[in-house]
Amino acid sequence: MHAARDMQNFRHSCQDLDADACGEQVSNLTDHFYNLEFYRGQIKSSPDDVHIDEFHTKWWGDYESLEYVHSYIQWLFPIQEPGVNWSAYVLTKNEIKLFRKDEEVKRKLVKSYKLMLDFYGIRLVNESTGEVARADNWRERFINLNRHTHNNLRITRILKCLGTLGLEHYQTPLVKFFLHQTLEEKQLQNVKQSVLDYFMFAVLDKSKRQELIKYAFMHFKPQQHFVWGPKKILSRLVENCKKENVNQLENKHSRTAEKEQKNMNPQENKHKINKIDDSHPPAGMDCKKANQNNMSHDDDECEFDSTWQDEDENKTPKKKVLHRRSQRKMNAAKDMQNFRHSCWNLDGDENHDKPGQGRFYNLEFYRGQIKSSPDDVHIDDFHQKWWGKYDLLQDVTTFIQWLFPLQTQGVNPSAHVLTKKEIKLFRKDKQVKSKLVKSYKLMLDFYGIHLVDESTGEVARGSNWEDRFRNLNRYSNNNLRITRILKCLGTLGLKHYQTPLVKFFLQETLVKGQLQNVKQKDCHESSLNIRDMESDEECEFDSTWEDEYENKTPRKKVMHRKSCRNTYAAKDMQDFRYSCQNFDDDDDNDEKVSKGRFHNLEFYYGKIKSSPEDVHIDEFHQQWWGEYESLEIVLTCIHWLFPLQDQGVNWSAHCLTIKEIQLFRKDEQAKSKLVKSYKLMLDFYGIRLVNDSTGEVERAPNWRDRFRNLNRYSHNNLRITRILKCLGTLGLEHYQAPLVKFFLHETLVVGHLQSLKQSVLDYFMFAVLDKSERRELVRFAFKHFKPQEQFVWGPKKILSEFQLSQKHEDILGKRALLLQQMETHYEQQKAKKKQQCLMSQAANERNAQILKGLQNAEKNLQTRQLLHPDIINLETRYWASVEQRLPEWEQYLLGKGQPPVNETGRLLRQQRQKTRQDPSPAQCNGMKQAPT
Repeated sequence: MHAARDMQNFRHSCQDLDADACGEQVSNLTDHFYNLEFYRGQIKSSPDDVHIDEFHTKWWGDYESLEYVHSYIQWLFPIQEPGVNWSAYVLTKNEIKLFRKDEEVKRKLVKSYKLMLDFYGIRLVNESTGEVARADNWRERFINLNRHTHNNLRITRILKCLGTLGLEHYQTPLVKFFLHQTLEEKQLQNVKQSVLDYFMFAVLDKSKRQELIKYAFMHFKPQQHFVWGPKKILSRLVENCKKENVNQLENKHSRTAEKEQKNMNPQENKHKINKIDDSHPPAGMDCKKANQNNMSHDDDECEFDSTWQDEDENKTPKKKVLHRRSQRKMNAAKDMQNFRHSCWNLDGDENHDKPGQGRFYNLEFYRGQIKSSPDDVHIDDFHQKWWGKYDLLQDVTTFIQWLFPLQTQGVNPSAHVLTKKEIKLFRKDKQVKSKLVKSYKLMLDFYGIHLVDESTGEVARGSNWEDRFRNLNRYSNNNLRITRILKCLGTLGLKHYQTPLVKFFLQETLVKGQLQNVKQKDCHESSLNIRDMESDEECEFDSTWEDEYENKTPRKKVMHRKSCRNTYAAKDMQDFRYSCQNFDDDDDNDEKVSKGRFHNLEFYYGKIKSSPEDVHIDEFHQQWWGEYESLEIVLTCIHWLFPLQDQGVNWSAHCLTIKEIQLFRKDEQAKSKLVKSYKLMLDFYGIRLVNDSTGEVERAPNWRDRFRNLNRYSHNNLRITRILKCLGTLGLEHYQAPLVKFFLHETLVVGHLQSLKQSVLDYFMFAVLDKSERRELVRFAFKHFKPQEQFVWGPKKILSEFQLSQKHEDILGKRALLLQQMETHYEQQKAKKKQQCLMSQAANERNAQILKGLQNAEKNLQTRQLLHPDIINLETRYWASVEQRLPEWEQYLLGKGQPPVNETGRLLRQQRQKTRQDPSPAQCNGMKQAPT
């Protein structure tokens, strides 16, 4: 319905654009026609600083820039609606008239159209008819178009611009092209929904729009789910289509029957005709049955679509009267029900809870055995020395968990939660309960209330009620304290004190009109407010109105997503972003500069002091720097340092007005002082500003101590949300995203600041005004959130696409790594193969040399002469003598005896020596014949 309403509003805005309206001069010199000047080449786009001709020449084919730069599209295709680029300008009526009459400007607009068509993988076939077709690079560009769905918004803008500026004949061919690609070719499935919801209904010509819807209906599967046209008209269209099909089949069968009639007898002819009639039911039967479910809805579904109306479109669009109901906080209702369920059977004995298990710190504290931490105070000292010490009771936030312990953890990590056994002992100890009543009286006096009757719990205003009520209205953290007190009284056996106190607050807030800042908390968390009970699901966490006993298992819904997004926070952030639109536009209907006072501007000019602190802006920047205790305790200064359009808890501060915001955004001196205030609070949070121009931040040297404080005092989450809102409101949007990303990194990646995590996801991210930066922050959060299936701060489809893109990038990274490893391995194998080739070549050469040597040795052996017979005879005799004498020498050779020397041996040695000196002639001849 949002899409239908948007398209109808666009078509109504395009009526009578060529006609001169009464009282509207086209040549009005006071108007600045920025879009015309841009297309005439007189100015550059902002913030890209590019001329129109440079877009057409230098940006052609630069697909990366066209994809990731989001600010140029509002300059190339201006319309009457603002976009995400606050530096661009919307079209005015006079500018549109001049645009439609200037042929040169329209020719450049066609060039811009061709530029974007090429980016989408489409080409303009005929400029006169607007016919388009796939370009050569369509596969690659279609993948990109399917992946980045923000291009659907761009195409919607292009179609709107073409219709607005006199190029309506380009609309229908482009829409029909997308219908053909999505419904018939089954390409661009991520564009399909936008084609049906937006593209079709951006066509201004009603007859062409009807033809496009009929075309879409004919090719949509299944047809009974087609909802982009009135049911009656679409049903008639189906009937006509069925009739045409049946008539064609009947004509075909009749012609076949006429040909075969001569060869068939009457009985066979009759049977054939009956068979044909049975196989085709009456026309329209199937279509009525197919659309039976959809016909249960009337045509009110198309209240924002005048495509099928006979009347002219130039009538006021229908509007429904929307009744806003006050919404009950489901978190508060759930919290209160969980608390009541936790208090069942506290007096009963449980076998598994042994008395000797663990220490009972809260009991020991109330018995005076230990002191509170970190305040180091005895229970009696609280009742005596802290009575009437209102500043101490207001500023110190850690004592409340010792005085009123619960089963849930609070902001004081040094305190201890109640255990089941401790509660039972507490409820049975009258002395301890009497001290708890003293603690109750102490806090009542702090709130300006006194206990009239201890037996009934009746309370009334104290003598100092006016001053204390003013404090209670100012500091909303006391609402949480009162909730804790009520829970503690019910848990520890003093239930009769609960109802009188709640009734007192109801009377003060609803009857007497006091304590308006306590009203919402009191009504919700006491679970006594009555609201619209039409839906039982709305009361899922409230059993106040059930007839059954409360001591049953709490009802639980089956939640498909375990995490739950704070819808109140989402609405709050969306309202804030909408309130920040068009601050820089001068509007004659805005407040006059001389009307009223601009208190926040005067404070930043140094003309007035803050209230109630009575401090100048320069004193904040100088004297309060590093005064962490004052910055923590004083809760009213934040509304002066960072003003908003919403009222805070400081009623002495003033809300920003629209005119004040416009003046603030133009005043560089005031904005420089606002940056100083920002640095002051960053230092308080343990952060420092690294770059003034980009807004980059990082941890300060004292980050550990300040992070501990930030984790402890959760009211700083509200302050940071206010700071982010203020930066966006007063023209310092570039400081938002870096701070939010810093907190996302600290909470999700590093694991610090866990008390801020929910606020970062619910509030901080969505306070960023720049949509592209906000999307990047959500993607960053989704990437590092564990487990990812419980991430609820973005559309499932987009986040699943992002998850797939993450996996795709991981796969591509792994693929690149594997390719690199394969390339390295290939180079190594190549080098190894080269080395093996060299070694093989060397081995071949060496083997060749060895073979050659063997061949030479073989030749030498073949050519060598045999030994002389005397030499052979001598050799034989020698070995025979050795064999004969070897036993005699065996002991000597084994090292066991002396050598056998006798006369024979001596004679043999002498004979051998003589032979050596005088060889025989035979031996000489033998030696001469022996080979060398």
